[in-house]
Amino acid sequence: MIMIKSRRHLHVVFSHLVVSFIVVNLLIFYVSSRLVGLYAGSIEYENFSWTTYLTQRQNNLVYEVVHTVLGEDYVQENNQILELAFVRENDSTLLLKSKTAINELILRRVQYYRLDDRCSVAFRGTEKMTMLNFNMLCHFK
Repeated sequence: MIMIKSRRHLHVVFSHLVVSFIVVNLLIFYVSSRLVGLYAGSIEYENFSWTTYLTQRQNNLVYEVVHTVLGEDYVQENNQILELAFVRENDSTLLLKSKTAINELILRRVQYYRLDDRCSVAFRGTEKMTMLNFNMLCHFK
């Protein structure tokens, strides 16, 4: 009789542990899927500027760039939004792949360098590092 109660007790304890383990894992999955990183930066150079907004969810990015050209008597703006997936190639290089381009496949290599714990500079492509392929992004949330 005592042996049966002991087994029953062990079965109940084991069942509670399994259910607790599943609930904790579901909570961790839910919280990690809701984490969002928000970044922004703006660069001004000669007669044009660009502002970049970046939203990161896991390995997915929504990348919005607003290009502004300042003429003597006009201002021209161009807005571009890309949804990208990224893979980390090494500590300072990301490979980006377009998720929204239907007829064209966009692959980009981005090298980034941390300035501090909030801001980084990034250079697109394998070209020389110049102001024309440069972004500065700071984490703000």
